[in-house]
Amino acid sequence: MKQTSLEAYADSKEEARTHRKQILQAFNATGKPLTISEVAEVSRLSYHQVGRRLSELTNEKRIRVSKEFGLSPTGRKAHKWELIKEEVL
Repeated sequence: MKQTSLEAYADSKEEARTHRKQILQAFNATGKPLTISEVAEVSRLSYHQVGRRLSELTNEKRIRVSKEFGLSPTGRKAHKWELIKEEVL
């Protein structure tokens, strides 16, 4: 594998770690369940960046889908996500 590929891989892992931290901070800052769009707004990440990280955080058992719903930017019903336990950052 080329050195540039290894560097890109390392950079992407670090970026994902940073995004997960920003997302957890968004939940801590608001203290309530949030839709993907709301997380994106609070964390200042894109909708797609948040969506990719939510599945990782769910697999890590740090967040889960709540029983609440909100609206997407298009007005459709959207799941809200919540912290499973209080994350200290």
